[in-house]
Amino acid sequence: MASVQLAKTLSDLGTNSVRELFNRTGSSEQSVFKQAQIAAIGSFYLKTGGIKGPLGLPVSNVKFTGQTAVRRFAGGQIAYQASDPKGEKQLAVRINYLGFRCLKESNWDQSTGSDEPYFLIGAVATNGSKVVRRAYSSINTNSVRTEVTDIATVGISGNRDNFTPPIVLGVAAMEHDLGSKDEAEKKVRKVLEEAEEKVDKLAQAVGPFLGIPVGNHVMPDWMRDIYIGWLPEWGVALLGLGDDEIGQNSKLLFDYNPEITQWQAPAIIGKHGDNDYNFVLPVDGGKEGKYELFFLIDLFTLSQEIQPRA
Repeated sequence: MASVQLAKTLSDLGTNSVRELFNRTGSSEQSVFKQAQIAAIGSFYLKTGGIKGPLGLPVSNVKFTGQTAVRRFAGGQIAYQASDPKGEKQLAVRINYLGFRCLKESNWDQSTGSDEPYFLIGAVATNGSKVVRRAYSSINTNSVRTEVTDIATVGISGNRDNFTPPIVLGVAAMEHDLGSKDEAEKKVRKVLEEAEEKVDKLAQAVGPFLGIPVGNHVMPDWMRDIYIGWLPEWGVALLGLGDDEIGQNSKLLFDYNPEITQWQAPAIIGKHGDNDYNFVLPVDGGKEGKYELFFLIDLFTLSQEIQPRA
């Protein structure tokens, strides 16, 4: 049977008032025992990093089965067992970029008879972001390139290394002329860093998510606006760098209805070269060119306990 450490829970909340405990959780539960479990789960969640940690966003309120309290998150769950909450069952995303197909080359070239595209591929989750640059030469209509490049990996140090869904996957496609690829990548990284800073500030204003309402999406609207909005900001940041923008595109992945108890990776669509793919991100730049980028997106459940951060 579970037991609660009420004094410790109140201390973690920075109060000695049971009335304040009820206010903080936002729950309608009338039992002090259950309120203390709810608060302890919330405190533990913040100690793992909150939305920036491996658990990510909450997808349910705390639910009770007998005396056991459980709250589900995008990246796993916290269960109140015995006298303490435990984090477990981390869900992580792996994204492999598999290459592209050129459906249409640009209508003009600055100095060569072929295109020299490069792609700035970005993945953004609540607990991190990554930008990968892939550059090519001698590209014409119907050119195909195949490879396997990690965009988001699944590591064994799950508390810090892995991306938790939902994830925004985006690409800015550029045609190299006179600009600097390094400078373009630097500009894109800065936009992503600024987006993460905005989310951090708003998350602090929203609070510790002890009683956050869950709507039709895992990712709240205010967060969706920031994470989807960074792609147009990429375009602004890349203006005037000497290279032509072909186009851009993005997709929010795994932002399913929270009532779904088990998420699944997209079904395999076909093969790009020798590799299976299950996601295509098209970029249509009109006269600047048209491309399809291929990806394999997997979900992994890692059997490990999620620990509070030091």
